[in-house]
Amino acid sequence: MNKTCTHCGSEIQRKIHPNTVRPFCNSSCYGLWQRGRKFAEQGKQERPKLSCSVDGCKAEHFGKGFCRPHYLQMAYKPPKTPTAFTTSTPHKCLHCGRAFIAHWANPKYCSMACSGSHRKKPFIIKKGYKKILLPTHPRADAKGYVFEHIIVAEAKIGRPIRDPEEVHHKDFNKLNNSPDNLVVCADHAQHMAYHALPLCSKE
Repeated sequence: MNKTCTHCGSEIQRKIHPNTVRPFCNSSCYGLWQRGRKFAEQGKQERPKLSCSVDGCKAEHFGKGFCRPHYLQMAYKPPKTPTAFTTSTPHKCLHCGRAFIAHWANPKYCSMACSGSHRKKPFIIKKGYKKILLPTHPRADAKGYVFEHIIVAEAKIGRPIRDPEEVHHKDFNKLNNSPDNLVVCADHAQHMAYHALPLCSKE
């Protein structure tokens, strides 16, 4: 049985079905052979065969001056070249103040983390409560915000608020976080008791 490729004539290493009339070593050779056959059927001349531009490689041209292996190597592993904005002058980060070497234009921050932290608002309003940006606080959320009434209440009592304790607003105004307006409740039941007082007085 003929074990040479119909297109390139190289020996085929893989197993071939006994009934195969025209064996090919790979799909690229099959595609090139089909292209040449179509050109012959249409009465056109096939383009001259080119070789790979890499020194020492005599494989057939595939694309952009390279054979298929070298083309894929260049496509998926491009050569590392310095960018146009690479500078050796150190810059100072606007958020953390650290000196860094920039590889992009108009450098302001040393990292994406510093960029995101610096662009955050100093406070936000969530569910009617005011939250302050304080990432170092133990009660800070994933974005670094803490409820302002928690910070004020802790400064008032001189210690961190423990887990079952809650903070109550005397005038029921969630944005009035003055120390005189805040009461630290022992648990959620005591907090709800404060909220039930206005209802009892109305009755």
